[in-house]
Amino acid sequence: MTYLKRLQQAHRIEAAGALLASLPWRIMLRGLRVVTGHTTRFFQHLESEHPEGDASLLAYLTAHERAQCEFAERELEGNGEQSLEPVLKLLGA
Repeated sequence: MTYLKRLQQAHRIEAAGALLASLPWRIMLRGLRVVTGHTTRFFQHLESEHPEGDASLLAYLTAHERAQCEFAERELEGNGEQSLEPVLKLLGA
């Protein structure tokens, strides 16, 4: 993936995040689940392209996206009491 394509994809991800923030809660959660699915795959792809150097940062970004996705899934399933667990685990709390 070229630098320009990565930059364009990053801008699309940022725009999608801004749009999601303005939506009602359950609709936002559905969108978050979709967007974080895409961003997780994006960062996994970057991890495979850059196995050394940026690997720890990219692995963290991938884990961050997974935690957000799992949060959204748990909230949508009505499991609000445990929805923050993946995020708190990532933060080391």
